[in-house]
Amino acid sequence: MSTTETLVFPGPDGFDCARRLRHKMLLSYLSRQRLFTTFQSMVQQTDAHMCGDHLRRLVFRGQWVEALDYLGRFNSRNTVASNALHFFLLTLWALANVAAGATDGSVKSTAHQHGMALSTVICRCAKLRSIVKAMVDAPQQCASLDWESTRIRAASLAYYLAHEDPELYRLMQLPDHGQMLPLLPISLQSSSPHTPAFMDESLDRVAGLVEECLNAGKRQKLQSSGRGAPASSQIMSGAFTSLAKNSGMSSEQDSGESFCAFYKPG
Repeated sequence: MSTTETLVFPGPDGFDCARRLRHKMLLSYLSRQRLFTTFQSMVQQTDAHMCGDHLRRLVFRGQWVEALDYLGRFNSRNTVASNALHFFLLTLWALANVAAGATDGSVKSTAHQHGMALSTVICRCAKLRSIVKAMVDAPQQCASLDWESTRIRAASLAYYLAHEDPELYRLMQLPDHGQMLPLLPISLQSSSPHTPAFMDESLDRVAGLVEECLNAGKRQKLQSSGRGAPASSQIMSGAFTSLAKNSGMSSEQDSGESFCAFYKPG
């Protein structure tokens, strides 16, 4: 688990809003001044701003636990998109553990506990259960996937799922030259009940996205053994096009956070 300390200081809501505003203003300044090292360090600690590029980078590296910890700092899972994002990362973590176990057996006991907990959830969705079962029953096939391509696709999908959720999208915005953003505590935001229909819709969404990620790994593996692999940018573009069709987003819509920042080391 991540041991990064979060910059949260309990207090009345008014003070909490002021603290988040200060953090956002400072992050905006660091970004404008291109002080990326300091910006990245603060992003990992504050709960005032969710950095989409940081989440995307963690997923791309296969740091599933860190990605879930980071997302959990902000995600109240009150929409289908945010709930699907949570279970999307959980499912890919489980499949990555299957692949790791098939190659070198390097799976921790906590990962097995996570897998057992996840199995009680995915049984609600026949398609998702079928996908996971196929990988678990054939671990060598799971390990044979091009997992870099799978993670590239997953990183892009996770990024845009976060943008679909209004609360996460709000947290991803930084003020510009004194612009005031809504900074109400998360607890004051409206919430949706986690009804069976809500969970079923979330898991149906997860099934389609996980399948897309695994197919990206399969295609890359086949092309690598034949005519060569497609560029990473094509994989990212395909993921966004697919997600845009489901969410109603324009293929030209973006948050302004550069893809170049995602591929920066660090």
